[in-house]
Amino acid sequence: MKPFVEFLRREQATYMTDGYPISWIDHAHAELLVRHIHASNLFEQDLEWDFVCMDSDVAAQQIKLLNNVVYAIRSEGGSLEFKEKLRRQKDLVEQRNGLITKFLGTHFLNHRRILVLRVDLGWNTPAEGTWDALEGSVSYAEVREAREALIAYLRKRFPKTLVGYALRLEYGLDKGFHYHLLVLLKGSKHRRDELLAREIGEYWKEVITAQRGHYYNCHVNKESYRQRGLLGIGMIHRRDPLGRKNLERTACYLRKHDPFIKAHMPQGDLTFWRSEMPEKNIVRRGRPPKKRPALSKPGKKPNITLRPRPSSKAKTNSRHKPRPVHRDRIMRLASDPLA
Repeated sequence: MKPFVEFLRREQATYMTDGYPISWIDHAHAELLVRHIHASNLFEQDLEWDFVCMDSDVAAQQIKLLNNVVYAIRSEGGSLEFKEKLRRQKDLVEQRNGLITKFLGTHFLNHRRILVLRVDLGWNTPAEGTWDALEGSVSYAEVREAREALIAYLRKRFPKTLVGYALRLEYGLDKGFHYHLLVLLKGSKHRRDELLAREIGEYWKEVITAQRGHYYNCHVNKESYRQRGLLGIGMIHRRDPLGRKNLERTACYLRKHDPFIKAHMPQGDLTFWRSEMPEKNIVRRGRPPKKRPALSKPGKKPNITLRPRPSSKAKTNSRHKPRPVHRDRIMRLASDPLA
């Protein structure tokens, strides 16, 4: 409980010094919690958390103060207005996920195979594990410049094979600003996804952040994702429903709700960027793809109907048709069976 209250105390100081209002917090539950704690002047109270050793009257007073805050939070959290606010936030998340699904589906209409790269990019913190580790680690201006340099590098490194990209900025309590990157490349031109993801991470670490950053290559644990049926990176085929579903889940993770990011950035700035939506109904050259059955899921037999093989007796040679019997021959056989 004490570390959490210390975090809230630090966040309140950030809002007051930077001029961000409490209502800027982008998650309804987090905004509700911080607002009621701020209204009860809980930060200004000299609270002790060892209730066993303190005086009984002081303990009863502090417990009453905390219970009042909890009661106020529960009362507003159960109101119809708050539930309507939660519904609007849920509808917004579903709308964003629908756009991601449309974005990926349109790309698969134009490409039979797509190589998906997934990399997490961040900055080194001065002192890991402390509550003040993020103070002065990296400024928002550096975060913006790093994003622009990263997108420029992707377009220069893959000028003709870059299908698309998606980039999400988040703010973690223990690691500050960091990016989640998803890159889509033409599967007919690229193969080695782990090496390409490492190349992007090394460029981020050595060039963009000047050795002040770090990265995590998600392709190192591909086998564990495959065993659990959650592999959505690497080579994804158009006819692979499980791979495409996992890819959509991976892409929707980039649009998950972050309750703290908007409190640490200027008003109106975005937290998600992607390449342009591809055009529909693009005319593809060459032979049209054959209609083949979809790839089966692990542990299930493919839905393919096999025709029974005809027996050797039933086979007939189309070039040697049976000779037709003449009508006069039939009449003679009918009148004289011995003929």
